Amino acid sequence: LHGWADRDGSSQAIISARRAATGAGGRAALLVLSDAAGTGASTLGQPGGNARFKPANIKLVIFDCDGVLIDSEMISARVLLSKLAAYGVDVDFAHFRTPFLGRSFPKAAAEVRQQHDVALPDDFEQSYRSALLAAFEVELKAMTGVIEAVSQLSVASCVATSSSPPRVKRSLQIAGLDTYFGE
Repeated sequence: LHGWADRDGSSQAIISARRAATGAGGRAALLVLSDAAGTGASTLGQPGGNARFKPANIKLVIFDCDGVLIDSEMISARVLLSKLAAYGVDVDFAHFRTPFLGRSFPKAAAEVRQQHDVALPDDFEQSYRSALLAAFEVELKAMTGVIEAVSQLSVASCVATSSSPPRVKRSLQIAGLDTYFGE
């Protein structure tokens, strides 16, 4: 878990490791809705689910951001691939998924530098982030059904992401989700 913000906006923290919380007797005390596989699909709103996650056991819902709350992955890929192409790095979306989805930008950029033997300028990350936020302003939306689902939650919720705090904050604002997750 790289970052989180309480639904009530009372606190924010950066945590360096993934953690699972359990209640007394080993029962689940939280539910994580994630697109960690990078499939663009979440379990949100799908019937069936894991039988051990009963509503009475859920105390906290942790939402992955990209691909679960906001429909950002294709926008991010398009902007980054365009930026990389300007430096002679020609990769497709399939290649993009492996080093980039769900990873911090510095780690992903280091992998690009190593695999493609390219010297990206010092301002590459800032240039990418600026172009990405500009694209988000025009194109970003909440994932289908998310606003309705989040608005009906009766337990605490938060967002977990490896994205930068300014990007997450603005993304949630653009998608109309900021009122549900605070600072």
